[in-house]
Amino acid sequence: MGQRLFPVTIPSTQGTVSVPIEGKVNIIVPQYVRCPDVCHYETLIMKSLMIKLSQENSIDNVVFVTVEVDPWRGTLEEAEAYIREATASLGFNPPWIWVGGDREALETIYKQLGISVQLDSSSGLVVHTAGFYIVD
Repeated sequence: MGQRLFPVTIPSTQGTVSVPIEGKVNIIVPQYVRCPDVCHYETLIMKSLMIKLSQENSIDNVVFVTVEVDPWRGTLEEAEAYIREATASLGFNPPWIWVGGDREALETIYKQLGISVQLDSSSGLVVHTAGFYIVD
């Protein structure tokens, strides 16, 4: 995008943080725990990258930041459980946080990154922007 992302203070699975995390390359991914498809594929891609960065001793330079896209139902407690389960087989604790809980702060992040989020009332699914944003 080539634009500046202004810091947003927001609750996370690691306490209150300011996104982007200063001093790290931030790999930001919009996801939600109840997602039936693409979010879990993104998690597999993130895990592959975590392993590669760990093998190259570069993992300390990066932080993975998931932005909650289901602010209607998502909780940081279930996000923390998702991260734990998804990374249990890695053999190390990757630098992965999940931000959410504060609708106003999330809306600010959505706007800055151009993330579209909409709850489909008929299916209960969240239609949202997918992909990876790299912020340094």
